[in-house]
Amino acid sequence: MQYRPEAAECRGRLGYVLQSQCRYAEAITMLEEAKLAFEAIGEPLGAAQCTERLGDVLRMQSRYTEAVPRLEEAKAIHEPLGAAQCTQSLGDVLRMQSRYTEAATMMEEAKLAFEAIHEPLGAAQCTQSLGHVLCTQSRYTEAAAMLEEAKLAFEAIGEPLGAAQCTQSLGRILLQQRRLEEGILLLEMAEIGFLDIGNRAGMAQCSEFLGNAFRVRQRYEEARLKLIRARDIYQELGSMKDVEACVKVLAALPTEAVE
Repeated sequence: MQYRPEAAECRGRLGYVLQSQCRYAEAITMLEEAKLAFEAIGEPLGAAQCTERLGDVLRMQSRYTEAVPRLEEAKAIHEPLGAAQCTQSLGDVLRMQSRYTEAATMMEEAKLAFEAIHEPLGAAQCTQSLGHVLCTQSRYTEAAAMLEEAKLAFEAIGEPLGAAQCTQSLGRILLQQRRLEEGILLLEMAEIGFLDIGNRAGMAQCSEFLGNAFRVRQRYEEARLKLIRARDIYQELGSMKDVEACVKVLAALPTEAVE
């Protein structure tokens, strides 16, 4: 089959669109076709980009064993930015597999690679992921330091979503440490941050965490309002598992505090 550069690029773009629409099976087919087309016309960079996206699609489907060789293949032939992104994705795979020490090493490598090519967004994302890994290991002091660094980096480059996510994570760490009032304050700040950018999922998570924190503090009316808000947003988003979690906590509140 004869391939033209335009056809290869078109398939690659279609694969990306299908991936963004969560139509993963179709995305894989289209990206495989695009990869073959780029290889046929002697465009290794285009092939590497398709291979990287294939690895990311497989990662999103939790098909980690299949994702790793794709990402490693792409990393080996990519230009510096693409190689750093592949390293970052490999770190995410290791984190999802609970291989935290290896994940941290991979994220450190990716962070250094992003810094070397002056890509502050990628470096900030890796710092954020390192904070999450440390938090999972209950290394809260180190995790908080990483998340503070990431938050400042996101703010410096005008990335409010990343900053709000870091603030939320810092609030959750404080709750884990039983520093409830400090945790509540940060979660309220994160909730406002998500509201400002219209991120409904982040708003719902903050409302749920706040509801649980208020419940522990026996501030039942505030807990009820936050949990109802979280429940309603989760319902809109179709996240039924999270709806059920909110309903369960609401049902356990003292009778006078339940709607």
